[in-house]
Amino acid sequence: MKNSLLLKLYYPVKISVFALIFLIFCLFYADAQQFTATEGSIYGGVINTDVQPASGVNMPYYWDIEVAGLNLFWNNNIFSFSPAKWKWNSDTLITNGHFIPGDKKRWATVQADVHLLNFLFRWPHRNDLAVGAGWNIHSRIYPDKMDFFYEDSMRTTEDLLKDYAFNTLQQGTVINQQWTEWYVTASKVLLDNQQERLTAGATLKLLKGMAAEVVDIRGVSVGINKSVNPNDLVFTYAAGRYGYSQNLENLNNKSTTGENIRTLMNGSPLSPGLDFGISYLVRERDVIPGFTKDEPAGYNWKIEASITDWGRLKYPLGGQSMNVVGIKGQPSVRRVLNILDSIKTVQVLNDSLSAVADLKPWNGAFSISLPTALRINVDKYLGADFFLNTRLVLGMSFLNPGVNYTINPVSYVMVTPRWEIKRIGIYAPLYMNFHGSLMAGAALRLGPLLVGLHDFGWLFHDRPGGGGYVALVIRGLFKNKDECPSF
Repeated sequence: MKNSLLLKLYYPVKISVFALIFLIFCLFYADAQQFTATEGSIYGGVINTDVQPASGVNMPYYWDIEVAGLNLFWNNNIFSFSPAKWKWNSDTLITNGHFIPGDKKRWATVQADVHLLNFLFRWPHRNDLAVGAGWNIHSRIYPDKMDFFYEDSMRTTEDLLKDYAFNTLQQGTVINQQWTEWYVTASKVLLDNQQERLTAGATLKLLKGMAAEVVDIRGVSVGINKSVNPNDLVFTYAAGRYGYSQNLENLNNKSTTGENIRTLMNGSPLSPGLDFGISYLVRERDVIPGFTKDEPAGYNWKIEASITDWGRLKYPLGGQSMNVVGIKGQPSVRRVLNILDSIKTVQVLNDSLSAVADLKPWNGAFSISLPTALRINVDKYLGADFFLNTRLVLGMSFLNPGVNYTINPVSYVMVTPRWEIKRIGIYAPLYMNFHGSLMAGAALRLGPLLVGLHDFGWLFHDRPGGGGYVALVIRGLFKNKDECPSF
């Protein structure tokens, strides 16, 4: 396939000045947003085991299978846009949008998830088992000292550098990682009586890194060299490193898509990953005015906690990975940008930068954590098939000591009122992260189909956040009343 989509996404020698500048100053880091609306629902089945491995034993049917699921989520305070307004012109995607002005600390997050053939089987009464595969794509920037001011009058990278790094040392790290995972999950009832029910679960994963790239800016600053040109902006200091996984060198536009997929599957050795969680149900119901005491939800309160995505991946470095240990003289910003704008391959990048910077090979390997998170979930039954779910997610990547780089999820709070029965569910999630970003979405479960939006706004006008998800889940026969989990 001459113009393979995989090649366009991953081929490391295709680097532009836009990609480098955007990576250095304003790219993304991973969040744990997925099929958010159904979390806490007993009808979530295999979808919910991805964030709470103890939940499967409580589903009211024998089995379900997620044939396919796709999720895309983004949020930031750098660029506001609407993908619904994007247009294709020949081979070019024309983007509309605008940079968000102001003097503030910049952050961003983007996540994509692909799930294929995830299966959950509930053994009679007390156990469940699920096996399947998922493909997750994550990328991250660590915005250390990444406070910068943007206003509409800024039109060039020089304008940004002049305000951002003039006589000031700035730092930042960009990490982009893709991996695939195979997993086995199991949960068990630990306590079950008329008042309460306690379950625990764990998921063991086999992880395979597909691709990884790192741009690590240890320090950069600019200034004015008055002895040469008082109007010319120059680099006064630069140090850092950039690298990529070695398997990316083997991607080839003359190879088939299948061959390139096999190349991507050799990004790293197999590594283990782990999720674990508990779920506690309180059966004794409050008497809610207007509702009867024998509503069908099966519980009054449900409290859950889990640690997800605990693990790491280690990648052999590509041969063109480099350390920048300093600069030669005080090269002009314009000259360096012209060099970056003309490069076609990583090797050409290194050859060009060696004229203005001291480069040394970065050899060996580098390790990156998974986006480890603590999830606390409280679900309240309101009566008449209405529920209120509240969720707190906290980044916990510090639980992976010794890695070179961490992917730390954005911490957030989400409140989701829902109405649902066996074959229909309506969800209205309200999301706010710890940066103060607010999003309002909705989802619909209709038979085997789940469709949702993380935020409505991006469909109609430029927004800093948005995305959506869709999943096809086939569910087994519902149990007879006397065989259901006795909540």
